[in-house]
Amino acid sequence: MVKHTEQHTGRLWTVRITSDWYPRPGPMTLRCSEPGCRPGRIPLPSPTAARTAAAGHLASHGHAAGPVPPATECRCGEENCSWHAWSIPGCQGRAVHQVITHTCAGRVWSLAEMCAHCAKAIPDARVLRPPNGRADTPPAAENTEPEALPGVLVRSRPPLPTVRLTLGGTPAEYLLDDPESSLATPPPGARYDGRVHAAWVLGCEGFSAEWLARTLDMPYEDAARIHGRAHPARPQ
Repeated sequence: MVKHTEQHTGRLWTVRITSDWYPRPGPMTLRCSEPGCRPGRIPLPSPTAARTAAAGHLASHGHAAGPVPPATECRCGEENCSWHAWSIPGCQGRAVHQVITHTCAGRVWSLAEMCAHCAKAIPDARVLRPPNGRADTPPAAENTEPEALPGVLVRSRPPLPTVRLTLGGTPAEYLLDDPESSLATPPPGARYDGRVHAAWVLGCEGFSAEWLARTLDMPYEDAARIHGRAHPARPQ
């Protein structure tokens, strides 16, 4: 007997950055579309901090929800591919990625399950990596260092900073920065987690370990380790 898998639309989470001071500069807060989810009410001091917190909050929802279920339809395709230019057609139908996007000048952030084609077509979209995913490293046979010229000293790229965390599982080294937006080299075997990156950035802006643990849904011990690493990096 053949078992048919029921089709369903890709899941969607949305976080809005709000401010009682808008359009004047002032503290900002997050509002999440997930029923019952209330992000911490501590005001965010800047748009950069608010955007980082929004992306990190969505990453925690995506990791908690797990991988895209089989037979999931692309959320962007269900919206008639209105999330990207009509000049880039070709929705593949089946969702394979959880993708973080933003609109309204960075004030509305979303995490949606969509196909690979739509994920590439949406400007500034970032595919959410699994919480235990290893950072991508260049193939060993490919030379990614700049070519040495006579009389020119070529320095090796510095390694990305890491911290040892458990995140509720097996202890491992986690990257504090995003390997895709840095010229530094990811250490072999280091993992990337959007929550760790967000905690690092927000910790550098002065947020407490308690707030990081609560807002980004991570163990306090891990948030405290990230916070301790972030404070020496704060500008004086």
